[in-house]
Amino acid sequence: MRRRSWPTWRGISPDGQGSARVRRRHACGSRFVTEPTVSTVLWAPIRTRNIWLMARWQVELRGDETDSTLLVALFTAPDLRVVRDDDAFLLESSELEPLGHRSEVFRAAKQILSRTNGAARLQNPSYRNVTVGAIREHRPNGTRATSVFVEPATIDVRATVFPPTIVGGVPTTPVASPASRFAEAASRDHDAHDALDRWANESHNWVNLYKVFEIVRSRGGTSLAGVSDKELSRFTHTANHEKGGGREARHARLGTDPPKDPMSLLEAEQLIARLLKAWLASIP
Repeated sequence: MRRRSWPTWRGISPDGQGSARVRRRHACGSRFVTEPTVSTVLWAPIRTRNIWLMARWQVELRGDETDSTLLVALFTAPDLRVVRDDDAFLLESSELEPLGHRSEVFRAAKQILSRTNGAARLQNPSYRNVTVGAIREHRPNGTRATSVFVEPATIDVRATVFPPTIVGGVPTTPVASPASRFAEAASRDHDAHDALDRWANESHNWVNLYKVFEIVRSRGGTSLAGVSDKELSRFTHTANHEKGGGREARHARLGTDPPKDPMSLLEAEQLIARLLKAWLASIP
């Protein structure tokens, strides 16, 4: 069997021969292109003996390479994973497979990425959101249709180190990351999805941190992280009072005594992250 040019994957076609794929770049706008390829039915990662049916839908991700590489490390489950194909990062999800049209896939992928971005940011505060780029559809007749969706993206330059998971020189079987478990829980639970969506897409100011706190509190999750009532009260008092949270406080004039020991915004972000992680981990 002929191996592909990239080191991690190989293709298997009906006649047992490897197949090359063609991917084209489009500068801007929305464009629908059908590209003939050699019929490729299965993908098999070289590092394991597992064989998955090739996904019908793949979503190209747009964003900084550092963030996309982090997603590859965090999301490895068959139901939701991010893989690298040359210089492209592709999201695959079992939620996309039943869908019949690329516009449905685009909308669903944005919802999946909303909680995926939130889970990644919850695990790694330096993470910045990626967005949906092109939608790839692999058809039974061996052709591939690519729809390119262009949305604005902000690129930050950052340095991140990703430690390899190696035992005796051989990569180990991937273990579900906390972020993967958080996103999986959010796929079944509306409140969890809402919390991760806010964590990913809203600034972490007093008002928005308090909203996430309210979601966790409404589900009885504030007692799961070992946070004392005194610390919770310190957070709420600071967030609500203009002498605590300043101009970004939830109230302009609360009419009560200011907090004696106001919490910093960084402390508050860390506290809410701790509560959110503990609650998401408890969702069955």
